[in-house]
Amino acid sequence: EFFAERVWRVRRQAPDVAELEAAVRAVRSARRPLIVAGGGVRHSGAEETLAALTAATRIPVASTQAGKGALRHDHPADVGSIGHTGTATA
Repeated sequence: EFFAERVWRVRRQAPDVAELEAAVRAVRSARRPLIVAGGGVRHSGAEETLAALTAATRIPVASTQAGKGALRHDHPADVGSIGHTGTATA
C-alpha cells in the first residue's frame, strides 16, 4: 500500500582509526573551526551527539536549511543558518 509505513535499516560501519585520528588532528590545528550541521544530523537522530560534541570542543555550529533544529536555536554555540538563507553571523 502507498501509505504503509516503511522502515529501512542502514548498517553503520565504525570509522577507520587512522582516518579518525587525522580528523582530530585537523580540527585541533584549525584556527577557526566551524561545524556545518546538515540534514544528515537530523535524519540520523544525532542531535544530542552534536550538542555533546560542541559542548566538549566549544566549536560553533552553523546549520544548513535541511539541518535547522539540529542544534537548539538558543544554544550558545549556534551561529545561525549558512547558505542561501544564512545569517551574517554564520
